[in-house]
Amino acid sequence: MKTKNVVISALSALSVVLFVLFMFSFTNTQNIQYKAVVSLDKIHIIYLNFENPVTVVVPGVPKEKVIVKCVEAPVKSLGGSKYSIPVKDQLLSNKKIHLSVFFLNNGKEQYIETIDYLVLSAPDPMPYYANKSGGAITMDEILRTDTVNVALPGFYYEGISYKVSKFLMVHVDTTGFGMTLPQDNGYMLSPSQKASFSTLHKGDKIVFSEIYATYIDPVTKKPIEVKIPKIMEFTVE
Repeated sequence: MKTKNVVISALSALSVVLFVLFMFSFTNTQNIQYKAVVSLDKIHIIYLNFENPVTVVVPGVPKEKVIVKCVEAPVKSLGGSKYSIPVKDQLLSNKKIHLSVFFLNNGKEQYIETIDYLVLSAPDPMPYYANKSGGAITMDEILRTDTVNVALPGFYYEGISYKVSKFLMVHVDTTGFGMTLPQDNGYMLSPSQKASFSTLHKGDKIVFSEIYATYIDPVTKKPIEVKIPKIMEFTVE
């Protein structure tokens, strides 16, 4: 009987120990800060005429021993594990380029992996006036709006935003007579452009053309000016 009690006591003690270990493990699990690393397995995109920053890390390999190559386009080192891939060749649009990763092993390049990227042309920047890109416009909308803006619809390149730097506005009356008024210093309508609205009548047209916009490249940090191809034409209601 004494032996039986000893066994029962031992089992009870073991149960207590296991319970404590379980609670300790559970508590630690709750306190751990997990981070998820996610990448797209099927879709890798490079935009034409952009720097396209990428980060390449090989776990267990010092960053100075990692080598990144691309046959179709240059690879610029930005320091550390960061690189940029500026694709300028228009012939590469809608085609794939191949980014290969190697590391130095005893002085020799050892291949690790190649990732394919699809080169896409960015959508054309779209100009807006009174939240429109053309068509009918009321006098109330005209008098409430004093800026011309540019956006990139459907473009998800982080850190890119356009600011209009200059444009022309042409006021065409119903007889076909046109008066051209430039704005060479920003996105705000000039005083002369706004003053011309006092002579607007129903059926007159307002045309915005020669629109230029600037954005700051997120990699080089340099301003880049582009011409907006679209011309905005409005008819006064």
